[in-house]
Amino acid sequence: MHLFNGAGNRYHRALGTKYILKDRGADPNYEVISTHFLQANTTIPVPTVAQEWTEESRHFTVVKRVPGVLLEKIWSSMPQSAREELARCTAEYLGQLRSFQSETVGSVDGSPLYCGFLFPGKGDEGCQVLHAAEDGRGALEGIGEVFGYE
Repeated sequence: MHLFNGAGNRYHRALGTKYILKDRGADPNYEVISTHFLQANTTIPVPTVAQEWTEESRHFTVVKRVPGVLLEKIWSSMPQSAREELARCTAEYLGQLRSFQSETVGSVDGSPLYCGFLFPGKGDEGCQVLHAAEDGRGALEGIGEVFGYE
């Protein structure tokens, strides 16, 4: 097992050449929900979730590695036509994502978002404020006062 990414309470480990183990705190796991949603509703290539579970306040997800090479390693040697095709595919995928709209801020399953990165140490208090707002602008108005920030 090789650790190749770690930040805060999240770690990504290579399990040989076929799988990646994602280990994180027990905050809600929107990645799996979003991955299943994208697989069912788009043609965007996403990793396949092989297994997920929660154990001792940690959430674990095993995903199959997506075959290929890192774009940063081959970009300079790619012909212009391949770069243009990649740009076209990326624009198509972004168009698919833009087709999903919601009246509220939240996860694809309608649940409130975990806002630990926006409000460290505040738990999920910020989620309820963001989820209850009618639009993104209203959600952020006065939010600093709610959490004791000025």
